[in-house]
Amino acid sequence: MPSFVFFDAQIMHTIAPLLLAAPPVVDIDGTVLVQLALFLLLLMVLDKTLFKPWLAVRDRRHRAIEGAFEAAEDLRTQAAALDTAYTERLGSAREEALELRSRARRKGEAAGADRVAHARAEAGTSLDVARNELRAAADAARQQLVGRVEDLACQISNKVMGRAA
Repeated sequence: MPSFVFFDAQIMHTIAPLLLAAPPVVDIDGTVLVQLALFLLLLMVLDKTLFKPWLAVRDRRHRAIEGAFEAAEDLRTQAAALDTAYTERLGSAREEALELRSRARRKGEAAGADRVAHARAEAGTSLDVARNELRAAADAARQQLVGRVEDLACQISNKVMGRAA
């Protein structure tokens, strides 16, 4: 058997009459009505001084938070609209820049083609002038040689024949 026991039968017989003879915990008498009146008075005072102001503050805070959420949603909508407008403007600026660059490139290519055509024309003119000068010089050299051909032919034939001139 354990060394200690909480309730022994003999102890129960001794305590039972004492427990049954104890007065009740809550005594219902005329003070209950006084306590109820005090409770209702306290409830009315706290309602005016604590509960209604607290509820008003809570409602204001709730409305402020909802207003902040609505303002945030409006700002999100405005930001999305601004982002769309910015994207459109950026796209049109890119297209315009590409068009300007393309126009400048075409203009540069046309100027380059004009320079090449002009250089070719000048080269062709210079080549024609040089050819004409070369023909004139060749013709002049032929004319000189035609006049000297007879002299040279005589000299060569004399040398070949062994005669001195």
